[in-house]
Amino acid sequence: MSHLKETAGKTDSIVAVSDSLSEKLEKDYGVRTIPVPNGADVSRLRNVPASAVEAVRRRWGLGEKYVVGYIGNHGSYSGVDLVVNAFDLLKREMPEAVLMIVGPAGSWSRLMSQKRENVIFTGPVPTREIAAYFRALDAGVLAQEDSSGTRYAFQLKIVEYTACRQHVISTPLLACQRLGWPNIHFIERRPEAWAEAVMKLKTAPWKQEWDALVEPYDWRRLADRLGCCLVGGLS
Repeated sequence: MSHLKETAGKTDSIVAVSDSLSEKLEKDYGVRTIPVPNGADVSRLRNVPASAVEAVRRRWGLGEKYVVGYIGNHGSYSGVDLVVNAFDLLKREMPEAVLMIVGPAGSWSRLMSQKRENVIFTGPVPTREIAAYFRALDAGVLAQEDSSGTRYAFQLKIVEYTACRQHVISTPLLACQRLGWPNIHFIERRPEAWAEAVMKLKTAPWKQEWDALVEPYDWRRLADRLGCCLVGGLS
């Protein structure tokens, strides 16, 4: 880590992608930080035309299914196997539930080759269609393993799921836990526990006041915040 200390010593401040990473950098390297998390285009996510959402559901044969989605770039750390195993357990108890894994998932080629009626791997989709895919879901998941690479990351998909008024099942990652959002349900890494959590989510209500949770993470607000920090120094 000597190169990090050397780099930190040459800076006045460093932009960090989460509050927890900001605190770690300040503690370990004594450098001032500007915590600026990832942001989402909240307005765009909430104003996807109904026809675009219906087109996604029709394309993948979702019909009246209860669709749980995992959207992202699914590397080996992403825990896709955990979610797939949970849905294997759900087949009889909740036959209307479908898991849709959206985005590159080459690390999980073995699972992709095992055809399941209740699991869909879409592969990469055009960026312009991602908002419609988020809106086509009933709930979202984040199954990443806890590691030095994921522990301090700010997970943008959490904001995007929440902007679409969805409950989320997640592994207990530090940055997500610190949000304290009531729609995020932290579940231990056991397929049985995740299967049970999915069943409970189908009847979980959404409270209108939760709409405000993502407002500070709209990219326009974050851009203004970063601009003020760069012009006026740390606030």
